[in-house]
Amino acid sequence: AALAGLSATVAAGGFQLPTLCVKCLGSADAGAAALAQTPSTIAFNPAGLALLPGRQAEVGINMIRPVIDFTDDGSTDPFGSPLSGPGTHNGAPLSWTPGLFYSQARPGNLSFGLGLDVPYGLITDYDWGWVGRYHALHTEVMTFDIDAALAYRVNQYLSLGAGIDLVYGTAELTNAIDFGSLLTAQLGAPIPALGIVPGNVSLDGESRLSGDDWALGWNLGALVELDPRTRLGVAYRSKVDLNLEGEQEIRVPSTVSQLTGGALGSQILPASARVTLPATLRLGAYRELGRDWSVMAGVMWTGWHTFKEIRIRYADGRPDSVDPQDWNDAWQFNLGAEYRYSPQWSFRAGYLYDESPAPQATKGPRVVERDPRWLTLGLSYAPRGNLIVDFAYSYVLIGDFSVDLREQTTPQATGGALQGNRLTGDYSDFADVVSLGLRYRF
Repeated sequence: AALAGLSATVAAGGFQLPTLCVKCLGSADAGAAALAQTPSTIAFNPAGLALLPGRQAEVGINMIRPVIDFTDDGSTDPFGSPLSGPGTHNGAPLSWTPGLFYSQARPGNLSFGLGLDVPYGLITDYDWGWVGRYHALHTEVMTFDIDAALAYRVNQYLSLGAGIDLVYGTAELTNAIDFGSLLTAQLGAPIPALGIVPGNVSLDGESRLSGDDWALGWNLGALVELDPRTRLGVAYRSKVDLNLEGEQEIRVPSTVSQLTGGALGSQILPASARVTLPATLRLGAYRELGRDWSVMAGVMWTGWHTFKEIRIRYADGRPDSVDPQDWNDAWQFNLGAEYRYSPQWSFRAGYLYDESPAPQATKGPRVVERDPRWLTLGLSYAPRGNLIVDFAYSYVLIGDFSVDLREQTTPQATGGALQGNRLTGDYSDFADVVSLGLRYRF
């Protein structure tokens, strides 16, 4: 009965991805709300579609290679003894994110656009048996956004846009269960001869929570052309409420089932978790400095204040599992420049500062960041008139920070009789992002 309340912890913030447009990423998405140069403007400001002539298509792929290293600094089991398991581990697999966009100018100053992108994504994956296994093993959270938008050029100075977002969200979270400590507490003392000791990896079980959902959102944008070389843009994207329907699978090793005479066994619990993707407000400015140079700047506000908790609801009516988060609103700032060397070649560079919404108390092995900073370079090559190849490289300083956390599974399973395993240590993280895109004008 106690095992029915097991839950996993995930931070539903701090995994917003700026990898929507390869050309834009070369200048760190600076001024993206005002660029209006490629069909991917639909992801930043739908009003930008009004400035794109004819029909255009854009496709991009991003390879993200994070390096996440954790150094243990005295992690302990629920009884205060050192926690077993390796203390340094790289829990960051290689991942890929796509983008696909299309724009078409229509008669009467009207333009239309379609987009498919991944605005939020997070994957961490730790080896079985690592020292923080009771906090996290595998975390995978992803959203896919299908965006349809219209833009109207009111006059030579003002364009307006609006769109509908169809969002698909999916999540999978796993962590180990410390049956060694649970049995030790039940029996009143460890029994080493039977392997009943806190943190015994051979007695570890696993909790796996998974779910998915579809939801709708909307976005609005405006673009002002102060003169032929200067643009300002503003765009708002609504919050999206996802109710991830799925299940929580609790795996109990056969040894534990035998030791308890079959009283503990694996089970699957239908469950759901509500996650709110936050609203965003983006501002951008773009200025051409003569024939060869352009500069751009941007700022974005993200309303993470709506993410107060993770609440897991069970279909059979048992009490909800609640994990407080209390995230804060966050700001992103970026600057960039572009140099047009020739009609075939152009080069870009940029800097992006991304404020983390997570309070220190909720940082942990699932979302590992501290105010990431992006240093980016990019180029474009037009081998022939209608085809353009874009490339970008980003070095991401994810940030160093310390953690001191108690996991929730053990105290929930013992009704508070035991405290959770304590994870203490230091994270040192960075990432390389390599992006390649193609654009074609029909």
